[in-house]
Amino acid sequence: MTENIRRKFFLRTFGCQMNEYDSSLLADKLSSLGWEKTSKSEEAELIIYNTCSVREKAEQRVRAHIAESSALKRRKKGKTKLAVIGCMAERTGKALLNDYPEIDFVLGPDYLFQLPDLLNNGFKGEGIFTASKDGNVSVLSSFEPKTELSGKGISAFVAISRGCENYCSYCIVPYVRGPLRNRRVDDILSEVRQLVSKGAVEVVLLGQNVNSYEDGRIDFPDLLRMVSSIEGVKRIRFTTSHPKDVSEKLFRIMAETPQICESLHLPLQSGSDRVLTLMNRGYTIGQYKKSMELARRYMPDLCLTTDLIAGFPTETEDDFEMTLKAVESIGFDAAFMFRYSNRPGTAAERIKDNLTDEIRISRLNRLIDLQQSQAKLRNQRLIGKIAEVLIDGISKKDISEPRGKDRGGRTVIIKGANNLKIGEFVKVKIIGAGSWTLIGEVV
Repeated sequence: MTENIRRKFFLRTFGCQMNEYDSSLLADKLSSLGWEKTSKSEEAELIIYNTCSVREKAEQRVRAHIAESSALKRRKKGKTKLAVIGCMAERTGKALLNDYPEIDFVLGPDYLFQLPDLLNNGFKGEGIFTASKDGNVSVLSSFEPKTELSGKGISAFVAISRGCENYCSYCIVPYVRGPLRNRRVDDILSEVRQLVSKGAVEVVLLGQNVNSYEDGRIDFPDLLRMVSSIEGVKRIRFTTSHPKDVSEKLFRIMAETPQICESLHLPLQSGSDRVLTLMNRGYTIGQYKKSMELARRYMPDLCLTTDLIAGFPTETEDDFEMTLKAVESIGFDAAFMFRYSNRPGTAAERIKDNLTDEIRISRLNRLIDLQQSQAKLRNQRLIGKIAEVLIDGISKKDISEPRGKDRGGRTVIIKGANNLKIGEFVKVKIIGAGSWTLIGEVV
């Protein structure tokens, strides 16, 4: 495909960081084959939606975009191809094909990388729906770092595993992403070296449950230490951890290894043991708190973030009050909070539910109000302290102000320092704080 006839593709990603990772791999593959990425779907010959099925609202958003693109394709009389990939494609692929006959490709998470080959082979048939049966995970990134002010290129995702076998009763992920499959250590380290050679200074290791990783005798803390030994790796983050699998060894290696950030995302979901049992989470609130007390003994400056669900089926007011008390006592720096969303095919779907949407929304709003006030108080304790900030972009409100992340992953807006460059590490004194953002000045 020569430069003057480069075809354009539009790629929109919904959902988690693993989807972002998959999209970056797919975009790199298409670019290597001569395609050009565009931010305007109307000028693309190929429209791709990488989808999420975790919540019903996410699927509704995807369907709205598919409907728009289907209408666009009709107006262009079929000159645009439409691909729906990822978790929603896996879960509802056949229904999507029935509802939107304009779709050309429907590919689940482990088959989405076949899209370039299908395009190159002149695929003319109907859309395909498939579920992965492959036990190997060996995809390597063809990551090319960017230098524009988006900050992409200095921080890179690396998947260490795919799939999940925890089967939390509310979660669709094991059904759409398949069982746990760990990548080989050598493949992971090779990818990290490749990314570092092309400009990455921060690596984010991804998995549905990174703490379940193993390759022979090498477990996840061992892998962290091996990644940290690669020259050029300045920061290491990871997500997501499962409370039942975190260990003292993990906390000790995090504390001992300068490259590993004092940052931990550990979904609590509920503060009620009864609800946690119904969720099939495999731990109690007491065990969660004990793990976090241990983590903070090793890392007093730990930035702890979490996920919380309001209105799980049969959740009583007492159960919900336990969640509020847990938020107050544990002290999260940030949280992703959602009202319960029923996912067809999960175990929770079979639980007789007596909660209304009004109750769920009310509880969610109370939870959000509490957590935001807690986060603001925790952030204000950082005022006057010195933070190491990795510059990754500019403020959305003022393009003269650089933006970056501290070691805890908090966003820091830097005043009076418009000469800083993307990828630069700077020492910053925190002078202000809100629920979401810190304000600082260069020391």
